[in-house]
Amino acid sequence: NMNGDTAIHRAAARGADTIVSYLAERGVRLDTLDRRGRTALDVALGVGGGGRGGAPPRVNKTTAQLLRQLMESRGLKVPATPPAAASAPSVAQP
Repeated sequence: NMNGDTAIHRAAARGADTIVSYLAERGVRLDTLDRRGRTALDVALGVGGGGRGGAPPRVNKTTAQLLRQLMESRGLKVPATPPAAASAPSVAQP
């Protein structure tokens, strides 16, 4: 989209682990950056702000863990967890 979000970014934002897995199985790049310089892992960790109206960032811990595992399995550099994301409450998965 106009923000540079890819399907994997949007799936990470929603905490849609099955979609993240589906996309990864089909070879989607896991290290693509959006226009704010965020990867899907960053989005899952709530890096870069929340939703509309200044809502707090949504952290999807299981999605972040999945993305870390997938990135490691592909030999990609996995950044350290930002301190704010590590202590943020997890969002319930649908």
